[in-house]
Amino acid sequence: MAENYRIPMHFKEGCYGFRELKDVGGECIEFTVRPCDMMVYNVPVSGYQVELYELDCDKFESQLRVTYDENGNIRFAELHDGDDVRLLYIDLPDEETAEYEIRDFAEQTVAILSDELISRREKAARLFVEYHRDIYTDLAVKIGTPEDMQAAVNSIPEEKRNDRLIEYVKNNSGDYPNSKRIPWDTYTISIMIMCSPACTGDRLRDMAIDIVINGIRRMAEPALEKTEDYRFIAEEYD
Repeated sequence: MAENYRIPMHFKEGCYGFRELKDVGGECIEFTVRPCDMMVYNVPVSGYQVELYELDCDKFESQLRVTYDENGNIRFAELHDGDDVRLLYIDLPDEETAEYEIRDFAEQTVAILSDELISRREKAARLFVEYHRDIYTDLAVKIGTPEDMQAAVNSIPEEKRNDRLIEYVKNNSGDYPNSKRIPWDTYTISIMIMCSPACTGDRLRDMAIDIVINGIRRMAEPALEKTEDYRFIAEEYD
């Protein structure tokens, strides 16, 4: 049986658990939690319906934390499970605020991904940024070492091997080990975009992707040891 939880949009400044907000009334966000560990709710401002899966819905009440600003307006709604924090809602009431917050998140992502790429100390034959525009916006970086490249070429059956196919495989992220894929926080950026004002999501998504691509070129690429035939490849996948 589904359970409905109403979280007020306005309350006293501070951070509160669900029991402190229960039955407050007024304008609310309503979360519908289903037995199959699925949650559905409509986002104010955009009206977007969010569907979340793989939740421990029995712990919703104990894990929920809602933060209100000095004016009593909701700022965040999050699930806290130890050090793991899962964003449910962020108040982005206008396009300017949404752009500022998403730009800041993308710039933090650049720093995190760049530090990880550099720390691996791998020689790069290819540096990939692969991304996908969808409800959940995916993006990841990956170094292809000379050894990875040779293994990709060697995987082509001898009877099919030709210069055109070899060049394609060398430049195709999907032919390199997925174990080396370093993703950004797909979940959080997607929730932020869903919470942005209606009709702004596509522009803000593209802005975030561009910031990460250009930031990786600026921060990570110069610090890598590279082969003579090195290439930086940023491509959208299906």
